[in-house]
Amino acid sequence: MFISSRFSEFSGLRKLLAHKLREVELHVIELDDNGADDRPPPEFCVGLIKHAELVVLILGDSYGPLAEGHELSHTHLEYRASQDADSDARVLPYFVQAVPGMVQDAAQEQFRQEVQRNHRTAEHVRPQEEQAWAELASAIFNDILRTLLELKFQEAGQGDDDLDYASGEEANAELQRLQNLRQQPMSELASMLAPLAIDSTVDALSQPRALEAYEQMKEARFALQIGERRIAERHLRCAVDLRPLDPAAAEWLARVLVSGGRRKSALEAVTLADRAARIYAKTEQSLRAAASLVLAARASADYDHALAIDYARAAVEQAGWYAQTHFELARQLSMANQADGALASLDRAFNCHPPIIEGVYNDPAFEKNREAVDGLIRDMHQRVGSVITGVTASETAMAKRLGLAPRNTRDLSADARLWRRVYACRDAVRRQMRELQNLAASYVSSVALNAPNDAASPVYVLEAAALSLHMQDALEISFLVSAGASVEAGKPVFRYRSANSRTSHTWHAPVGMKLVWTARTTSLHASDRVLTWSPLPEYTSAAEYRNLQASAQRALAQAQHRNAHLGIQKTTVGRKLMAGLAAICAGAASAYLLRAQTAPAMLLGMATLYTAYLCNQLRHQHVALRGALSECVRHIANEERQIGEAQRNLDALRRIENDRLELLREMVAMFERQSLSLVSVSMPFQGLRSARTGDWVIVALSSAKNYAKELGLALEVREDANLHAQSGKLSLHRVAHRSNSEIILERTSAYLPPRQA
Repeated sequence: MFISSRFSEFSGLRKLLAHKLREVELHVIELDDNGADDRPPPEFCVGLIKHAELVVLILGDSYGPLAEGHELSHTHLEYRASQDADSDARVLPYFVQAVPGMVQDAAQEQFRQEVQRNHRTAEHVRPQEEQAWAELASAIFNDILRTLLELKFQEAGQGDDDLDYASGEEANAELQRLQNLRQQPMSELASMLAPLAIDSTVDALSQPRALEAYEQMKEARFALQIGERRIAERHLRCAVDLRPLDPAAAEWLARVLVSGGRRKSALEAVTLADRAARIYAKTEQSLRAAASLVLAARASADYDHALAIDYARAAVEQAGWYAQTHFELARQLSMANQADGALASLDRAFNCHPPIIEGVYNDPAFEKNREAVDGLIRDMHQRVGSVITGVTASETAMAKRLGLAPRNTRDLSADARLWRRVYACRDAVRRQMRELQNLAASYVSSVALNAPNDAASPVYVLEAAALSLHMQDALEISFLVSAGASVEAGKPVFRYRSANSRTSHTWHAPVGMKLVWTARTTSLHASDRVLTWSPLPEYTSAAEYRNLQASAQRALAQAQHRNAHLGIQKTTVGRKLMAGLAAICAGAASAYLLRAQTAPAMLLGMATLYTAYLCNQLRHQHVALRGALSECVRHIANEERQIGEAQRNLDALRRIENDRLELLREMVAMFERQSLSLVSVSMPFQGLRSARTGDWVIVALSSAKNYAKELGLALEVREDANLHAQSGKLSLHRVAHRSNSEIILERTSAYLPPRQA
């Protein structure tokens, strides 16, 4: 960075500026260090200027003495050197005079007019006090920072990742949407206008002008990579001349021209950026169209604030989800001193992409409204802080209730970086959702245990969206086990990461499960299936207990029937035995009375003996029947015990199911009561306005229908008897269907895994 001015007139200002710039680690050349060099001063200065990125030109009331051997002053020579074709320096001119606009020195007035023709200039009254000189140095310093930010913005547009900016490890909706848009096929017209890809000699011979433009673009890209802006400009002009309707060439050239900081170049850059935006819009490339409109706003800000604001508004209309469009509109409104509009746009930019708010701290465009911007950021901290309090309390209570180790979380309120607090809050909500998903899996596993005997084994689906809670995320999956394997609860199944993040996560089986099917590709969209699974029984199933109970009941019936039959037999044998005993007694008495008659007595004695023999047989049979009856009674008691035990197990399985459902209800109610918030930037969920089919949304049912009506949508809410939403409270639903005229929300699929049809 080269400071160019008369030494004697601005020595104090030069030292103040150099000190401020060196404090932010910028390399400053201000030639007040009395360094030795063997070249004459004009040639020495020219050499330094041609290697400088910025030239800070300060002109006062006097022209100064002519340089030795030249017809121009030293400062004028330095300025002319910055305008040579082989110089990449951008000039920031400042007029510091006793009476702005009135110059007595004719040579200085001509110099002044030359500078005004080429650049947007800033005028300041020459300070009289030391404090005023310090304020002037601060004003120039802020302008320099703003210019450096613009140069960074313009350089960022030259690479393949020109529209992205760092956001740590957080995979957020905006960056993912940028990635998804890049992967989508272009329209036919867009592909016709796209930069040429030379795949064969036939292509090259059939499109010679396109080939030449392609080569010019390649050269321009390389020139930009090594910092040769002027060389890049020449190549890009050739490319635009060869293919005037190539929006990429026009956009690149516009960026290079804006980086030069010249008024005439800025006017041309606006024309080129405007043309690129119209071509991109016509070819349905809204993201690129918005980026070109942002560039047009930057270029036109040097000479027409109203036009710059119009371009920034057009960028918002083209891609309102893209944070950079809202941020650019906030910049332009702030520079036009429209504080309220600037704050509203900053708030929208923050909601789209929280890290973008960091840009306000170093961007001088917000200097005029610094107090209002600081107030907005304090309000953002308060809003996010109130959400963090509830989310942290919910996560702590959930861990305690589920017997999990408490997280060693730091006090997020102490983190000064707002966007980090936002992402920490989102991560905490995601962690709670994972625990709720685990509880839901445990619940459906217990439902499967209580399934009817004739029910098929249930198969559930794990969608990629359930891992990110967003339908616009893409995931990279790496399976640790294969399809058909059985996995115990808590064991790792696969690793995954968002396509926009370097951080990997491991998905563990929430319950014992059999993997029925796994994805065959490693790159999945949110709507894709990761795997399907069926729960492994953690206990004996209700169907088995019911079968055992039915078998025991059948055995009991048989035993009871046999017991009745044995009872009848025992009664019959008893009667026969009694009759036999009576006959023996009668025979014995008769034999005694007929003892004098030998033959009859003998016959009667033999008959009595035979009867005794039969009675003895009946006695043994009666004893055997009595033992069989006792065994039968024991068998009946055993079957009744088995029936009772089976019933108790069935009751226990139902209690397990009910307990898990009650626990799930309790955790869902606590999560929704404490963690959910309409401060949407703190939540990893979409708003109702932008939600797609499959997205999770937070709504208050009492007001959701009116809000949907304002959006022109008919709202249908499919409630779930088991997870009924609390009236008047925020609740989480999933979008089952979304069209231009209606939106259907489901309660069940927000938490429970979908069952495979």
